[in-house]
Amino acid sequence: MLPQLTKYLLQFHQVHIPSIGTVRLVQQPAILDVAAKQLHPPHFTIRFSEDGWLTKHQLWYFGSQLHFDEEATRSSLEDIGEQLKNAISHQPFIWNGIGTFQVRNEKLQFEPQQQIAFLQPIAVERVLRERVQHSVLVGDQVVLSNGETEVIEAEERQWNWGRIAGWAIVILSLFFILFFLYQHQFSPTASGYREKITAAPSPSTYAQ
Repeated sequence: MLPQLTKYLLQFHQVHIPSIGTVRLVQQPAILDVAAKQLHPPHFTIRFSEDGWLTKHQLWYFGSQLHFDEEATRSSLEDIGEQLKNAISHQPFIWNGIGTFQVRNEKLQFEPQQQIAFLQPIAVERVLRERVQHSVLVGDQVVLSNGETEVIEAEERQWNWGRIAGWAIVILSLFFILFFLYQHQFSPTASGYREKITAAPSPSTYAQ
C-alpha cells in the first residue's frame, strides 16, 4: 500500500494516513538572492501535520485501485495507519523519498527528506542601458543617474480641432432650439410651417 500512497501524494500533492496525519507537497516560488546575485528556481517542500481526514477523492482513488467499496477502502486505510503507528512507536520509519517518522518524548515527529534539485540557480545581473538616464530616489528628491535633478515636463496636448468644432456646432444648435422653443412657450406648433394659407371658397353645387 505504501507505493500507492507515494503515487497519490506525488500526483495530487496531499495524502492522509489515518492515525498518523497528512503529508503535503507545497510548491515554493522562485527566490531572488540579491546578495549572491542568484535566482533560485521554484521547488516543492514536504510538510506534515497530524490533522486531516480521508477525502472523498482519496477514498475513490484507492477504492478503484483495490476494487473495494468506500467502506472497505476506509477500513483498509485505517488498518494500514494503525500498523504504521505501531511500527513507528518501536523504531523510526523511513518513507523512501518522503521522510522519516519517529516518536520522541511520546510525540510523533516527521523529518522530510532532502529533495533533489532538478533546476539549478541562475546568475542574475542588474541591466542598465547605456546613455539612458534612470531616476533614482535620494532622500525625498528624485534625481537622475548622473546626479542632476529630474525635471518633469508636462506633455503637450494634441487637440483635435475638427472634433472640437463639431461638438461646438452641436452644442450651439441645441441652445438655439431650446431658445426658440422658449420664445414660443414650448408650443407643439412652434417649429412647424408658419405661413398662413387662405382656403378657396367652395364651388357652387347647383346652377341658377
